[in-house]
Amino acid sequence: VHLACLRHWMNARLNFAESLGGSYFYKQLPCELCKTPYPAYINLTDCRVPLVQVPNTEPPFIVLENSVRESQSAHRGLHVISLAENKQLRLGR
Repeated sequence: VHLACLRHWMNARLNFAESLGGSYFYKQLPCELCKTPYPAYINLTDCRVPLVQVPNTEPPFIVLENSVRESQSAHRGLHVISLAENKQLRLGR
């Protein structure tokens, strides 16, 4: 598998192309064949690089982690939310 092709597929699965202003939801993706999670970093020649290239988030920003039960691990992930340009954030229902 080509690295660029794998990254393109992962970015499409994570909907990074649709993220506006650097806000996005990140979760660790598993292989669709064996269900093993992909590693966060890979070794290329003599350097360690991230497998997924996340969008640049304009500061200030916050990161919120989903707190879920083990049975709901498919919903585990990180919400990265940019508060740039004086955006307001409301938490709760």
